[in-house]
Amino acid sequence: MKLSVLPAILCLFLVPAPLLGQTPSGQEIMEEIEQRHDARSERTRVLMQLYDRRDRVRERELSILLKEGEEGINKAILKFLSPADIRNVGLLTWDRESDGEDDQWLYLPAGESVRRIAGGNKKSQFMGTDLAFEDLRSEDLASHTYEVVGEEEVDGHPCWMIDALPGTEKEKSETGYGRRRIWVRKDIYFIIQVEFYNHSDKLIKTAAFDDLEQVRDQLWRASRSTFVRVLAGTRTVMTTQSRELDVDLPDSLFTQQGLRRPPGRE
Repeated sequence: MKLSVLPAILCLFLVPAPLLGQTPSGQEIMEEIEQRHDARSERTRVLMQLYDRRDRVRERELSILLKEGEEGINKAILKFLSPADIRNVGLLTWDRESDGEDDQWLYLPAGESVRRIAGGNKKSQFMGTDLAFEDLRSEDLASHTYEVVGEEEVDGHPCWMIDALPGTEKEKSETGYGRRRIWVRKDIYFIIQVEFYNHSDKLIKTAAFDDLEQVRDQLWRASRSTFVRVLAGTRTVMTTQSRELDVDLPDSLFTQQGLRRPPGRE
């Protein structure tokens, strides 16, 4: 299952580990991340806190389901559980490993409507949070280039610093990011920090993933994710309240009809 930037909210293959004694390339590091932190399926419950520039906070609860689908399609569904005015608002994402294409659909229960998120709209902010729709996709290795640009310690942990750039004309036209700088812990191959730059190479957003938990073998998860929009002065903090791996999730959940289903009925 591909990695997501969410616990993240959302964090979501098979390559050999880089040989000992060799400096791995950016591409090799990103592939190793995908291999190590793979799960067949996952269910998490998340507390989302939205802070404005005056540090006033609003809280939301949500459920996130992830599943490796057939024919190389990885699927995710996010549902708001509270507050009442956005309960059952949902986002369905399909990521296709073979061609790097993805689809997203947003369900708004007030109008009983399911709307497909077009490529150009994926850079828009999601439901008043500090995340864009594209932040809720898996990392698409085929559509980016990755270069190790240095090494740095973060909280005492040696990290590689990797610059990720859109590698196709399609990705360049659809993404709001001209470059992302990614910090990867060397010991566990886990992303703990990201800086997002626009197409003018100006820093616009940061993300930090902490309270790490080794949930199985080499598989780790971040229990807290913090996204900060630099110019707006706002931040979104997501804290995992519960997590289950390798759970039985029927394929019918990950459809437009399943997107309409009230939360808790999976």
